[in-house]
Amino acid sequence: EAEWEYASIGSTQRRYPWGDSKPTCRNAVMTEGFKCDVWDRGGCGRKGTWTVGSKPAGRSWVGADDLAGNVEEWTNDWYRSYLDGPMTSPSVEVDPQGEKDGNTANWQRVVKGGSFNSCALLLVSKLRQPTYDSIQDATLGFRCARPLIRPVQRGMGADTPPTDTR
Repeated sequence: EAEWEYASIGSTQRRYPWGDSKPTCRNAVMTEGFKCDVWDRGGCGRKGTWTVGSKPAGRSWVGADDLAGNVEEWTNDWYRSYLDGPMTSPSVEVDPQGEKDGNTANWQRVVKGGSFNSCALLLVSKLRQPTYDSIQDATLGFRCARPLIRPVQRGMGADTPPTDTR
C-alpha cells in the first residue's frame, strides 16, 4: 500500500496523482457527477475500462498511468482501520500479515485508486478500501511493478523520480 501511494503522490500532500484539481473525465476514467456507482455513466460514458494511458493528464509524478480510476488496484497489505489507533500504538500492526495462526479468511486486502465506476470522492490517493481477496469484479485489477535497476541517487529530492537505466 505504501509503495502504491508513494507512486501516486510522492511525499506531497496532493489529493490526486496529477495534483489537487478535481477529477474529471479529462484526467481519469470515472463516473462524472455527484452519484457514485452509476453504471450507465461509468467509464466516462463507455460503461467500462479504457486502454491504459488513455488519460495522460492524470499521470502521476513518476509517470504512472491510471492510479486514479479505470480499475481499483489490489495491494498486498491486509486492511486495518487507522481508527484502531495511531501508527505508533502497539495495537496497530505495520504491514499486517494475517492472523497469528495463518487464517486470513475473514481479513480483507487494501484496494486503492477507484475505478471506472467511481465518482470523484473515491479517487483520492489516500483513500483505502477493504475488499475480500476472493472477490472477482470488472472494477478490480492489479499493477505489475519491478524493482529499480539502480538505487536512488544521493542528493535527489524526495519527489524526483529515479532514472531508469534499462
